[in-house]
Amino acid sequence: MKWYSTEATQGREDYTVADSMLNWAKSQRLLVRGHNVLWDEPKYQVGWLNSLSGKYFYQAVVQRIKSIVTRYSGQLIAWDAVNENMHFNYFESRLGTKNKLFNIINSYDNHTPLFLNEFNTIEQPTDKTSSPDAYMKRIQQIRDNGYHGPLGIGLESHFTIPNLAYMRASIDKLATLRLPIWLTELDVGSYPNTAILLDQVLREGHGHPAVEGLVIWAGWKPTGCYRMCLTDNNFNNLPTGDVVDRFLREFIHTDDHLDVTDDMGYFEARLFHGEYSLRVNNNTTLERYKNLNETKEFGFNSVSSSPQASVEVAVVDHSPSIRFFAAARMGIGNRWVDIVVGWELGIGNRQNYGFWYFHGEHRIEHESVIAASESDEDESNDELVEEPMNDNCKVCGLSRWKINQSTSTIRKKVNGKFIPNKVLRYFPLKPRLQRLFMCSKIAPMMTWHKDNNSEDDVMRHLANSMTWKTFDNLYPDFAADPQNVRLSLASDGFQPFANGKTSYSI
Repeated sequence: MKWYSTEATQGREDYTVADSMLNWAKSQRLLVRGHNVLWDEPKYQVGWLNSLSGKYFYQAVVQRIKSIVTRYSGQLIAWDAVNENMHFNYFESRLGTKNKLFNIINSYDNHTPLFLNEFNTIEQPTDKTSSPDAYMKRIQQIRDNGYHGPLGIGLESHFTIPNLAYMRASIDKLATLRLPIWLTELDVGSYPNTAILLDQVLREGHGHPAVEGLVIWAGWKPTGCYRMCLTDNNFNNLPTGDVVDRFLREFIHTDDHLDVTDDMGYFEARLFHGEYSLRVNNNTTLERYKNLNETKEFGFNSVSSSPQASVEVAVVDHSPSIRFFAAARMGIGNRWVDIVVGWELGIGNRQNYGFWYFHGEHRIEHESVIAASESDEDESNDELVEEPMNDNCKVCGLSRWKINQSTSTIRKKVNGKFIPNKVLRYFPLKPRLQRLFMCSKIAPMMTWHKDNNSEDDVMRHLANSMTWKTFDNLYPDFAADPQNVRLSLASDGFQPFANGKTSYSI
């Protein structure tokens, strides 16, 4: 659908090939993306366009938009509107940076999402032109220019050696825009292990809840593919083709899943991204259905309780599966408490939870938790109630709050709130580790032990230590990926026994 393929000579449009390909795709029940309306790369413009200037150039661009968009309106799931708009600026240099190209395209088809399609955003940490931050800034510029129609994020995904941690962290950041994300031209460079790398990228992309689709860039032609072929010239699968076939068999299915909870009341199922109908039977013939759209909404989904037990279902993990925990009972003191704890997973903004127990009482420290039900061993209670917070422990009598020893009253902050005796704070680790891979200067240091370390029995790095090597031997799968992070506890400047002169590091 590119301009140079449909109008090589000004005024003589030929959509024969594009029409044939679209009709074939429809016959195979395939969805089609429009690639592309305009392309900002100067060397791929039709020759006659460069000779135009002023209003004649503008009129030619508008005519191109009107011609192709109206022809295929309603038949596509997306348009790559102004392709590679961050690395190149052919149309901006001719029409100005505040052009209304997205608005013009949308005026002829206001239902199909317009994608900003770009390369190196998730492939190359060193390319600042199309970094996740730059991409988000460009999206905002499009909005500031007055376009408020449907918009999407297109990530070309032309990988050399994939940096999966950077890929994941970049998609996480882009997902905060809450726009549909597609990997639009996915391929991997030619290496002896290309098939393995392709498998890793496919699983990473498919496993991310914000990614709505993947397109593999491997169109065959007799002279060879762009970078990666799936078959040979006799259409026999290459190792990369086997990877794709295996991937499709593994992830595209409609099987029902039936199981029961274990003796502790837990039920776990591996499910793929999508919409599910969940039925829970808690031995009282009570059945309630809930739709869980794992790519759009995360959090808690409740199933009403029976006289015998309450049943709660929570989505608590999302990559590459989600887990359900039902009817979890925990013994606390001389009572049983039916609770479900988890965390809300906003797309690209993962929030965690913390919980603690205080001699028979409990409090769940997260706003997304619905409720908890409490009952004695010989009683049943089918109402969901919020656990009260007492000022003193029922067992030992100690105050939950700090006490002013001189007045025997509860100490308060300036704002009047009580000061607790103990405070639990949990800082999620994964986002912080991902940020390390987002920095082009720090990211190489994260894999230095694999990329730059020398095996000459000289202690230059912790990787040369016996402890590190022993760990590698015990956990070879973990050690095989240099992007896996090892953590150790350390205390710098520690002064034991109130000795102010000597500091230690342990």
